[in-house]
Amino acid sequence: MNFLSHRSTKPIGIIVILICATATIGVLLITREETRPIKILSNISALGIPLDHLNREQALRVLKTAIDDSLKNGWYVNIDGHSVEIEPVDRLIHYDTETVVDQALLIGRSDRPWKNSAVRGRLFFRPIALTTAITLDQAAIQEQLNAYLEKQGMLRAPQDAELHVTFDQKKQTFEAVIKPERPGLTVDFSTAFAAWQKQASQLTFSPLTIQTITIEPLRRAQDLNALLPDIPTWLDRAPFILTAEDQKWKVTTSTLAGWLDGVTNEKSVILGLNEKRMEQTLRTWLQNILRDSRNGKLVLEENLVKEFVAPEEGLALAVSSTAKNIEDGWTNGSSSMAIVLRRAIPTIEGEDAKRLGIKEMIGMGRSNFAGSPVNRRKNIAMGAAKVNGALIPPGEEFSLVKTLGSIDGENGWVKELVIKGNKTVPEYGGGLCQIGTTTFRAALGSGMPITARTNHAYRVPYYEPAGTDATIYEPAPDFRFKNDMEHWVMITTHIQGNDLAFRFWGTKDGRVATQSAPKMFNFVPPPEKKIIETLDLKPGETKCTEKAHTGADARFDYTVNYSNGERKNKTFYSHYKPWGAVCLLGVSKLSTSSTTTGVDETGINNPN
Repeated sequence: MNFLSHRSTKPIGIIVILICATATIGVLLITREETRPIKILSNISALGIPLDHLNREQALRVLKTAIDDSLKNGWYVNIDGHSVEIEPVDRLIHYDTETVVDQALLIGRSDRPWKNSAVRGRLFFRPIALTTAITLDQAAIQEQLNAYLEKQGMLRAPQDAELHVTFDQKKQTFEAVIKPERPGLTVDFSTAFAAWQKQASQLTFSPLTIQTITIEPLRRAQDLNALLPDIPTWLDRAPFILTAEDQKWKVTTSTLAGWLDGVTNEKSVILGLNEKRMEQTLRTWLQNILRDSRNGKLVLEENLVKEFVAPEEGLALAVSSTAKNIEDGWTNGSSSMAIVLRRAIPTIEGEDAKRLGIKEMIGMGRSNFAGSPVNRRKNIAMGAAKVNGALIPPGEEFSLVKTLGSIDGENGWVKELVIKGNKTVPEYGGGLCQIGTTTFRAALGSGMPITARTNHAYRVPYYEPAGTDATIYEPAPDFRFKNDMEHWVMITTHIQGNDLAFRFWGTKDGRVATQSAPKMFNFVPPPEKKIIETLDLKPGETKCTEKAHTGADARFDYTVNYSNGERKNKTFYSHYKPWGAVCLLGVSKLSTSSTTTGVDETGINNPN
């Protein structure tokens, strides 16, 4: 048994030894191949340079030397008989020699021996010339040449013929002057770059002559001459009114004449509005309205605002749209057209804003407080500052009275006068209903549900259109709404002149809020003027503190459409009492019948 076992294992041992020996020899051969630098096969070239039997370092060195030699005399172009050098060459042209050398080394070295043999056989009869990637910094080259061309006066834009019309207001006549056209001049850069690319691929750089190109203008003097009979018809369209942001400007015949010019449409030259000239006039008119947008910034500390920069909406002039508005207005027989302004909506930057989902405007409300006395303006500014930066978590209800805090002198509020008894009594916080109304309008614009809102007792000019106001007073009535969105909401406020704007920021969820224009009905005339005797004025002196207001009811419909198809409808009703004018009359002694209760716009002695 042992003998037989010994005889059976001997052949197996010999086989194992042979396998191991073969493997060892294979490893030695592979190691020797790897340690020996691989060389490029015969009949392979790049940039016209033979790379036969060169290793990687040798091939790169040969190509670099050839490139440097071709560029050593500089890189020149001939322009208008002058030789201009382009420099620095080493940074304006790049050869990807490393990639092309690596490609050369791989030829005939695949993992299939039979394929390698075939490649090497074909190389003997058909040499391979590899293409090297070459990059020209066209922008830098063109900038360099443009500087020279401009200096030599060889680069100019074409100038169209221009029509200039002036109107004499006294004589009621116009004069038209035509400025002739002038061709433009440029150079054929595209052809030059193609030629340079070819020279670079052949390493044969020689001075290249750049050809100039004449650019013909679009409008010629002869085109404008044909338009002269149309001028009187256009001038007859003045005067008319242009409006923007509640302001108006009158366009006189003289102004319109200065805007007239030949304009090019798809097929011909017609008489029209020169938008550049029109823009110059409009920008002068709108200099206090147009503004750049500014992104905001939000930094929180324990969910309280540590640093906040309010974003500012930008307003830009849309000249082409305004010109179309004017021409459409003429067609429709209108004498008043709107200047079109584009609103640039800013964002709020910062990690906290991103975390809370405060990234875009979701609603906005506006109101105007023109005619307000000084103290009322101070309270409005302070109220806007207190609301500015307010944060409302998802699912939370916002209370305006709570946000404003105690309305007293210790907290910085100032007094406005109201009539109480026979005296004018100052009370703190006069004007805060401007804050309530603006917040109400912004909440409506955002589509969030209103949970508490009270209209004023009678109509107040500050809050027109009637029905869109909200009165507040500490401790009641309050204005409240609920943040029913998935992200936080932040309120920002902005005052410009007499305009107050509140913006709600958060993340839009697809809801769209719409509201109808308020409708007025059930009008009731105001009662007769009420005269209140007072000892605060000199005998016979009068001071009217309340204007007459017609009583009425108002309503508007409000709809919120949600992204899931749900719709919510609500109608807001307002009832306004008729209110007579109230005037104080100075007396030396009060009569026994001269008594009255406090009067104010809310009906609850609230001087807002």
